Amino acid sequence: MRRWPSESCRAANLPPSLALPSIQRIPMQTERPRVVITGMHLITPFGDGIEAFWHGLLSAKSAIAPITSFEPAGFRTPIAGEIPPGDRARVHAEAAWAGMDETSKLGLWCAAEAVRHAGLSVEQLRAANAGCSIASLGGEEREGDYLAGEPWQACPAPAVLERSYHLATVRVARLLRLPGPCVAFTNACIAGTTAIGFGLDTLRAGHSSIFVAGAVSDVSRLEQARFDALRALTAGTYCPFDRRRSGLLLGEAGAVLILETYDSARRRGAAMQAEILGYGQSCDASSITRPNPTGAGLARAMRAALDDAAVRADEIDYINAHGTGTRHNDSAETRAVKTIFGRRARAIPISTIKPFIGHTTASASAVELIACILSLQHGMVPPTLNYAEPDKDCDLDYVPNLPRRAELRIAMSNSAGFGGSNASIIVAGSPRDRERPRRRKGRAREEG
Repeated sequence: MRRWPSESCRAANLPPSLALPSIQRIPMQTERPRVVITGMHLITPFGDGIEAFWHGLLSAKSAIAPITSFEPAGFRTPIAGEIPPGDRARVHAEAAWAGMDETSKLGLWCAAEAVRHAGLSVEQLRAANAGCSIASLGGEEREGDYLAGEPWQACPAPAVLERSYHLATVRVARLLRLPGPCVAFTNACIAGTTAIGFGLDTLRAGHSSIFVAGAVSDVSRLEQARFDALRALTAGTYCPFDRRRSGLLLGEAGAVLILETYDSARRRGAAMQAEILGYGQSCDASSITRPNPTGAGLARAMRAALDDAAVRADEIDYINAHGTGTRHNDSAETRAVKTIFGRRARAIPISTIKPFIGHTTASASAVELIACILSLQHGMVPPTLNYAEPDKDCDLDYVPNLPRRAELRIAMSNSAGFGGSNASIIVAGSPRDRERPRRRKGRAREEG
């Protein structure tokens, strides 16, 4: 393959040896690579690890409890979904991470464990030109203290770094010595899906064969104050899609997945947890805090995801909803689902896990993708907790209060965020599961 010296060296009439390293042009591929998940890890209010998370979802009991990480007096609600103290202590016990912001620590912990789950070494990651994206809204637990306390001139130098939104990403890249693309996303509650989607595109384009993607968030006084000021927090029961719904409760989590091309995973004999089929994004381009009431924006993201995945709407077996519990979001999401799935919308199980752990903002969509993968693996749909009173504007099957066994092959996870941002991602069980013939379902289900 022909190589070119850099344009700057040519223009300056310098010898090619002084040029930057040559880049081999990647030939266009007739078929884009399939992308699978070979490792994943998360830490949530249910505790550390996949098993604790899945057990919590099947328990039908919420992990939301009184806030202990700061004094919540004066807020509309004094409860949230916090990581248990014992699990947090294990994360903090890593001496090399002392002084780092909370989101960086969660990102490092989950990334290291996800890589271990995938059975990868640092050498393999480097050979794959692995990249990284850990979505975050920044380390905020001390920001309010700095603003309310000493003048900014007295603010310690590390505090400047703690407010950098990309720190979790670059620290994970440094820990794992990742040489590939390293990008951070901060687009609110769809940030996790955006990071995973960027990794999917990176692998499809042939720039890398492995990508570390996920998101992190923490419960902080400042975050609680923001949502309190917006009157978005509920002082009552957290009950998405229910007639009584009046807002959300916050939570914190870290979730990281290892994306890998199918060929790379097959060559090294890796266990394939699931296959990412496609994703889509859109923007309402209207209100900063309220979704388009028709659900048109989210519907566009769902349609884009189906097109990207080359999947028909009637092939989706489960939808993990954004389901924040606010009046506008839940009704708009219901309309979006009806727009895409038509009469069949009422035949698809739809649930949200937010009443279990709280709305974990930046990390919500990454956590919920792992919930989708576990649902596919176990043939179980986690329920929507606290659902008791149907609403005429939310009239679909929200799997109320108890988990449900179901035949699941392909799942969709939806997200929406401030600014009118929308995202949808579609995942299938392991490639072998997807290739098995689907058991025929009743005619009523087929016609929806």
